[in-house]
Amino acid sequence: MQIETLSDIIDWSRQVHQHLAEHVAKDADRQQNERAKMLMKYLADHESTLSQLLKRFEDTADAKALNTWCYEFISNHPLKIEAEHRRSYAEMGTQEIINSVMAKHKQVLELYRHLEEQADTESVKELLAQLISLEEHESMRMVQSANRLEDI
Repeated sequence: MQIETLSDIIDWSRQVHQHLAEHVAKDADRQQNERAKMLMKYLADHESTLSQLLKRFEDTADAKALNTWCYEFISNHPLKIEAEHRRSYAEMGTQEIINSVMAKHKQVLELYRHLEEQADTESVKELLAQLISLEEHESMRMVQSANRLEDI
C-alpha cells in the first residue's frame, strides 16, 4: 500500500485492525482452551468493529486534514506492525493473546502520537488527537472486557 496522506494512514490503520480481527478469528477455531477461545472471539469482534469505526471516521473527517501529505515521514519510517507473536494465537494463553494484541495497538498509537507532534496545522493536530482518543478508548475498553473474562 502506497502511503502518502493522513487518509492513507487511517486506511492503513483500518486494515491493521481488520487483518488482526481475521487472524484472531481464524486461530480461535483451533484454540483448545475455552476461555482463550471466548477471548479471541471477543477480540476479533472488537477489532472488526474498530476497523469499521475508522472507516466511518475517515468518511466524516475534515477532507483538508485527511489530504495532508506525510510522505516524507513515511519514507523515513516505513509502516509495519511487528509480528509480536512467534506462534499462532491458538497456541497462546489468554494473557499472551491480550499482550500481543495490545502491542499492536501500542504501535498504532505511537505512530499517531508521533504524527501529532510533527503536525503543523490545527486541523491536522485535531484529527490526530481524535484518532489517538479513539484508539486509547477502544484499547482500554478491550482490556477491561478481557480482564473481566479472565475473572470468570
